[in-house]
Amino acid sequence: MTLTFDNELMVEHARGKHRNEKRSWHSLRLFLLYRIGLAALLLILFFLDGSNELGIYNPDLYLNTTYTLLGLNLLLILPTYLKWLPFRWLVFIMTGADILALTLLMHASSGLSGGLALLIIPTIAGVGILLPGRMALFFAAIAALAVLAELVYGFWENIYRSPNYTMAGIHGMLYFAIASLAAKLARRVKESEATVTELDENLASITEMNEQIIDNMQSGVCVVGDDGRVRLINQTAQRLLGASKLSNPLRLADLSDSLYTSFAVWRKRRDDRTYEHNATTESGSNFEARFIQAGEGKQAVTLIFLQDISERNRQLQAMKLASLGRFTASIAHEIRNPLGAISHATQLLQESPNLNKDDQRLVAITETNTKRMNHIIEDILNMSRRTPSSPDTIPLHSWLQQLLDEYRQQKLAPENALYLRFTPSDKTATFDTNQLRQILWNLLNNAQSHGRSDQKTVTITIEGDIPDNATFAHIDIINDGAQISAENEKQLFEPFFTTSNDGTGLGLYLSRELCENNGGSLDYIRQPDGKTCFRIKLPIKDVD
Repeated sequence: MTLTFDNELMVEHARGKHRNEKRSWHSLRLFLLYRIGLAALLLILFFLDGSNELGIYNPDLYLNTTYTLLGLNLLLILPTYLKWLPFRWLVFIMTGADILALTLLMHASSGLSGGLALLIIPTIAGVGILLPGRMALFFAAIAALAVLAELVYGFWENIYRSPNYTMAGIHGMLYFAIASLAAKLARRVKESEATVTELDENLASITEMNEQIIDNMQSGVCVVGDDGRVRLINQTAQRLLGASKLSNPLRLADLSDSLYTSFAVWRKRRDDRTYEHNATTESGSNFEARFIQAGEGKQAVTLIFLQDISERNRQLQAMKLASLGRFTASIAHEIRNPLGAISHATQLLQESPNLNKDDQRLVAITETNTKRMNHIIEDILNMSRRTPSSPDTIPLHSWLQQLLDEYRQQKLAPENALYLRFTPSDKTATFDTNQLRQILWNLLNNAQSHGRSDQKTVTITIEGDIPDNATFAHIDIINDGAQISAENEKQLFEPFFTTSNDGTGLGLYLSRELCENNGGSLDYIRQPDGKTCFRIKLPIKDVD
């Protein structure tokens, strides 16, 4: 954890350093553009008006210096934009060239009275911004000495009648003041940038952390604006609403009509009511929606919390059935002993030669019902025991084909009664072989029992259009018998529910329990053509 945190700090520090370096180079390029514009302007002003004081004492020196400064600035474009030279070197070259050139231009013109010495001020300010610290004061000192040296040299050459040392001192003090202020301003700006950068990084980290927390919540979270557009939705909400593909902009009405209707009703009432919904997606989840307003005015949004109640109902059902299983198992143990005595007595009666036909028929009825009761007790005990699964890697196509051949032989099912349609053939499942065999055997028996009497057809298929990121395969057991009614469908997987006189009502319940025991599921899928379909969903494994 410490290593990961340190690495994150190093990465953030490197990013901040890169941003600061990028801003510095951007400022240097702007400084270069200013210098090019200044050199060009000084050249244009010289030719524009011959009566001004620019180059009045030495026009050739003025022109040569201006051309040289402009050419040097143009030559520095590529090294500055492509970073051919170090940053500090470029600042030194530009600043030194400016001080020297402006001093020569001042000497070629009318000296301090011409105002060219004031053009050194932006250069000193630029150094203070680009290289805050002592370097700005160093170049301010160089500029002050250069101005003073030009004044002394001009007086020595009899260009000036008397040296104006006061004006030179004022310019020197101005250079130092500008250098100090620029350096201080640059430091303040960098500190402010560092503070803002740190706040942005903290805000980004908090935002990312909140998104991770929201995205990994077990409850669905959906943030919706007053216009009905979804601002944020986590993975749980996407699963509950069946939003596999999200459009942009995403509207709540596109995700769920019923949820949008409840949202519209809640906006009028603003109550604390919890709205219950039935999902029409493949997941088939039932969920509750609770609406909470956050923010005010134009920034107001609605937080929608979605809770999967189907999972909660399954857990409650599992707890109820577990208690029922323990209770029925204890009863089954108590019944088994007297039932064994009845069965043994029935066998002894069958061996008696003194039984007439009517008594033999009654004994046969007793034996049949004793076996049926014993079968029910065995199912109840299996239900309470729940043997742990031992997952195997099963090649689905070949294994299913072998299972059907075995079923045909033992059940004497005709060739045209069972079909296998399987694609793709390179998929394997992770499942307990014995438990999968028990599940399919039970479903095949149900299909044979409840299929049409004139044509019993059971088709087993494994869906072939399985996406690359799919983690489950489907096995559909379909028969062309009468479709299960909606009322019976609700109780289909409950224990002891049966529509047959000879069934125990535990087969489907045990089959679903075994599927869930292996990380899969068993569901009834209503078919549009009136057929009956039970779908086994089991984990798949690709062949390497």
